[in-house]
Amino acid sequence: MLVGPTRGLLWFSPVAVIGAWAAARAINDPKRRWLPYFSAACASLIIFISFRTTWAGGLTFGTRYFSLVIMILLAALADEEDWISRNTHRLNLWSAALGISIVVHALGAFFLYPGEFYNQITQESQAWSFQFHPAVDLFRVDGSLGALGAFRFLLGGLILGAAIPIAFWNKRFLSGRDAESKTPSSS
Repeated sequence: MLVGPTRGLLWFSPVAVIGAWAAARAINDPKRRWLPYFSAACASLIIFISFRTTWAGGLTFGTRYFSLVIMILLAALADEEDWISRNTHRLNLWSAALGISIVVHALGAFFLYPGEFYNQITQESQAWSFQFHPAVDLFRVDGSLGALGAFRFLLGGLILGAAIPIAFWNKRFLSGRDAESKTPSSS
């Protein structure tokens, strides 16, 4: 449930990696005493879901059950905004992860989940197959855009390419906020 390409949190929400890092970085911060408790709740939820043997993601976009975990990890990131925006590499990494996460979750919202009608045994047997990640599924002959023939490659590329303007917008937004915080106010 963490690293598997068909259901894994890290493949569907790269922002979770950065959020987990932020939570680990801030765990001893006395200003964020809430974080150890919420981090423990996240770990508990991930463990609970990972050991549930009757569920392999189901008929839906399976990683939506990690939504609470993602929100908590993003809350941990809120206090790291200045630290991220002050370094070009960190800002690029964060912006790219955000763009990818948004596009992958949009795929889960707007397209049928690959293999959604498979039974439990079939879903489990394909849990480590990259072909069932929604981004790869766009390009498969029997995937979400398969009925479009070769046009699926162009449309799939455009859909996945939507992560790029999202990443650039986020980088510009955070860079602008960083510049505003350095400018002395003239009151």
